[in-house]
This record gives sequence, structure tokens and C-alpha cells, in this order.
Amino acid sequence: MQNIDRRSLPGPNKPYERELVGSIVMTLYNNRTYRICGVDRDKTPLHAFNRGSNTNPADQTSLVDYYQNTYNITIADLRQPLLIATPSNFERKQKSKRLFMVPELCYITGLTPNMQSDYNLKRVLVQSTQLSPEARVRRYNDFLTRLNTSAPVRDSLAGWGMAYGGELMRVKGTLLGSEGIRLGEGRGRGGGGSSSSSSNEVPFAQQSADFTREIKGRTMYRSCTLTKWHVVFNGDRSLNSMNSGGADAVNHFLRVHAAQLAQELGKLLLWLWLLLWLLWLF
Repeated sequence: MQNIDRRSLPGPNKPYERELVGSIVMTLYNNRTYRICGVDRDKTPLHAFNRGSNTNPADQTSLVDYYQNTYNITIADLRQPLLIATPSNFERKQKSKRLFMVPELCYITGLTPNMQSDYNLKRVLVQSTQLSPEARVRRYNDFLTRLNTSAPVRDSLAGWGMAYGGELMRVKGTLLGSEGIRLGEGRGRGGGGSSSSSSNEVPFAQQSADFTREIKGRTMYRSCTLTKWHVVFNGDRSLNSMNSGGADAVNHFLRVHAAQLAQELGKLLLWLWLLLWLLWLF
């Protein structure tokens, strides 16, 4: 929530709901996950509640005292609003209709919509998760080095007569060549048909496991003939985008042999406009 406060304009109306509702959070004290369904701006960690089925007002305790006495956790911000979480099946059986969570004690899991639109954050995540084989081996070896230089780890394994190696085990294996992806004609709208020559074979990028750039602008290797078409549209601008040029482009890249598709769409559009005109008249 502090990040939301820093990004938002000064004032009480912070966009907490827009960024937090629907998110999954994990609690710091018991590692359970909860789905956030709202934010209660009128309640703070000083909110008092009855534990369990006890309804005696004299036995109420605040969230601050509860976490301090139960988990030995001190809540720093006493003015933060509380999150409203969906109770689990067990908690529903305990007649818990709403759970109030302290944001300070929750970790958000996954990416929020704001995080997904942050290019710099996505770039850092890609660098940290999509490692090359060499970088992954270096990380494993560094992890083994930390284990071997830790006295408690060495002593624990020594009691069982075990020890970690200094690096990952090396084994002999066979490296297979990358397979090609055979497509139709090359880039552009030139001829060539569906020839099986090597010029129509796209190499598979084995290192990155990605061939999006290689197949861009190429047609399908083999296609079928579609003689019946059904156009589903929502009545506004869908048919306008399916003009003759758009239909030709789709036919070209998919290599679908649909006779006079653009003309049929034009006739359908004309009949629709005629029907709408008649309905307007009567």
C-alpha cells in the first residue's frame, strides 16, 4: 500500500480497490493465501474483535494486541486501512463471514495490473527467470558453494556421512540438431506455392525456444479448402474491418482457398443495411 500511496495523488481517495481487489496475498505469520475482496478504509489495526465464538465484549482484543501476543509481531503503521479477505472453507464453518487482514503483514502474490504494465519490472523478471543454461549452472554452483562453506550445514550432513559436491555432476550426452519448421512461401506476396524446398524451412531457435520472428510474414505449408463461411459480428464495426483487403490478407497468410470471400461479405453487408433501412421505415 505504501507503493500505491507514493504513486497516487495526495488525498484520502487512494486507488486501493482497483489494484488490490481480486489479488491473492500470503500472510507473513502463517504462510496462508487469501483472496482480497475489498478494502475497509474505516478500520485500522486498532480494530477490536472477539476471538472464536466468544461474544463477551469484555474479552475483545485489537489486531495489534492479537498479533503481538500470538505471533510476537509488532505492527508499525497503526493508521493503515484493513484488507477484507474471503474466508476459507474451514473459516466459513467457524462462522467467519469476513476476515480483516493487516496489509503490513501480507505479501501479494503474482503481478497486479499496474505491475504487468511496468516495462522495467517485466524486463527484470525476464532476466531473473529466463536464464541461459550457463547462467543457471553458475547459480547452482554458487548455491553449492554457500552450502559447503556453511558450518551448520556441513555438521548436519556429516552426522549422516554425507556431503555436497563442489559443482554439478557432469554427464555425457548427445546434442541433437534443431529441427526446421516447414512453411509455405516466403515473405511478401510473391508466388512459390507450397514448395518443400529448403528455402521454405525455418530454423528453430533452440537457445531461446522461440520462432515468432522467423515465421512472421510466411504462409502455412499446407491448407484446406473452405467452401462454407459463417461470419459472427456484434453489429457495430466488425464487418467494416472485414473489407476486401483484410479478407485477402487473411486468405494469403492462411492459404485458404475461399472463392470470392470478399464479394460474399460485401453482399451480406448490403443485405444487412437494406434490412436495417426497411426496419427504420416501418
